[in-house]
Amino acid sequence: MIGKYMAYALIPTVIGGVIGVFLGEKIIPMVIVDAYRMMYTGLDRTLLPMNYEQGLLGVAAAMLCTGIATLAACNRKLNEKPAQLMRPEAPKSGRRVFLEYITPVWK
Repeated sequence: MIGKYMAYALIPTVIGGVIGVFLGEKIIPMVIVDAYRMMYTGLDRTLLPMNYEQGLLGVAAAMLCTGIATLAACNRKLNEKPAQLMRPEAPKSGRRVFLEYITPVWK
């Protein structure tokens, strides 16, 4: 049962991480370098190598954080009874307003 929820959480994390690493290490720096090249005439073509180790580390950290949060949420909910899960949550208890503390005014 937890496997479905872990897949729902981890698949978008991996896809977003890969897209983010590609955008953050290739596309955005390329746009910035091209903007500088338009302003300054002496700039040559700049090499923008991909750092696969840092990208993989970032995606792995995102997967770890997302996986732990999903696992904690699933364990908490799966330990409850189904009837309890279907009931709406009780509203928060109300606080006293300032006038309630002044007895003559409130009465």
